[in-house]
Amino acid sequence: MCGRPRRRLIEVKTTTGVATTPFFLTRNEEAFAREKAEEFRLARVYDFGPAPRMFELTPPLSDHVVLETETWRAGFG
Repeated sequence: MCGRPRRRLIEVKTTTGVATTPFFLTRNEEAFAREKAEEFRLARVYDFGPAPRMFELTPPLSDHVVLETETWRAGFG
């Protein structure tokens, strides 16, 4: 490989459940993934325990997972 090594920005999300177990992703993490799409990777670790497994997701994350609003921030205008 010639030139500079490619920079990677990795976010790891881990659960003890199966590969399709839902996980939490913040609004900032999703925005960062969009902003740095070429460098960003989400490492999805599942079956965490004696024999963990992993796969990788690349932006746009909405191509791979359903993003649902889990919590709301309530502010006073």
